[in-house]
Amino acid sequence: MDRLGDAYHELRQQLDRLGNFYEELGQCVDRIGNICEENSQQLYNIHADLEGLWNVLGPHPPHPPPFAPGEASPHPSYCDPPY
Repeated sequence: MDRLGDAYHELRQQLDRLGNFYEELGQCVDRIGNICEENSQQLYNIHADLEGLWNVLGPHPPHPPPFAPGEASPHPSYCDPPY
């Protein structure tokens, strides 16, 4: 009977460890959920701030003129030809 009692005791310890592991895992999931909520709220606030800033900046700049290939220089002005 000692072997059966020892096996039962060891199984009970393993079940307790497994229960503790699942409890810790649940706490980690809860923390991740809280962090996700906080980050979502922060991103919402940033988005609202940026929208408000965009409205305060004033009129939008005019669009650039359309590209005309015939008016382009033969090479960019910021670099010399390699030869």
